[in-house]
Amino acid sequence: MLNLLCSYPKSGNTWLRAVLNEYFYPERAEAHKFDMDFPLLFGRAMFDDLMGVESSDLTVEALHAAKPAYCRSVAAAADLPAYWKVHDCYFAPRPELPPPFPPELIGKVVQVIRDPRDVAVSLAHYFDTSTDHAIDMMGRRSLLLGYLPGQLIDQLPQFVSSWSHNVQSWLAAPLSMLTVRYENLLSEPEATFGAVFDFLGLDAGGGRLERAVAACRFDSLQAREQKYGYKANTGRAAKFFRRGLAGAWRDELSAHQVALIERDHGELMRRLGYLA
Repeated sequence: MLNLLCSYPKSGNTWLRAVLNEYFYPERAEAHKFDMDFPLLFGRAMFDDLMGVESSDLTVEALHAAKPAYCRSVAAAADLPAYWKVHDCYFAPRPELPPPFPPELIGKVVQVIRDPRDVAVSLAHYFDTSTDHAIDMMGRRSLLLGYLPGQLIDQLPQFVSSWSHNVQSWLAAPLSMLTVRYENLLSEPEATFGAVFDFLGLDAGGGRLERAVAACRFDSLQAREQKYGYKANTGRAAKFFRRGLAGAWRDELSAHQVALIERDHGELMRRLGYLA
């Protein structure tokens, strides 16, 4: 079975994985704390190994069509990690393609959601692009990440879609799901991470939860990145762990930019309590 940690990009997935890594490997040397043992599910090298084909020889459409079979191969490999990071939409890019995640293979899913206004700011800094461009990306139903024509990167193309479509696709998925808010991870870290541990069936006794959460305070992650770097950084962003605040959009977005985000995603924002 595959247990998934899903989120739209820049919504808190890496923070969740950092806490899980700290829980499972508390004795790991500080310099290797970012050696995430719960990596991106659709990594190119693992796809090539398990599927016996060169992913570089396949079209984007063929790669999407192969994802269900690939997931079956991952699930059959018992020695692989128990939790997998995904930014992909739950649905396939087009109705005629099979969903990438066969429900019978999926165990537990933890979804992290974040106010899309804060996501836009964080996404712009991460990709070293304008906030207007990040807002446009988040509104694109056809958005693919990890696809650069003429270049091979470590991950397969991810059908991320728009923020609204991505988040709603997982909320509607017929899976065993726990949805947590980035904002609650910040304001009530022990209670919120504790709910995640309980959902995943992890023993949080003996102070293990408290130690893992304390070791992964945002300022600690920032200090670790500054000292050792973080390989998941694109190389375009000065910092992966930049501010880690809730509501920072208020001093970073213009009124026009806020209006664009609320135009694109207002219906779901209201449903999730991000808009009155």
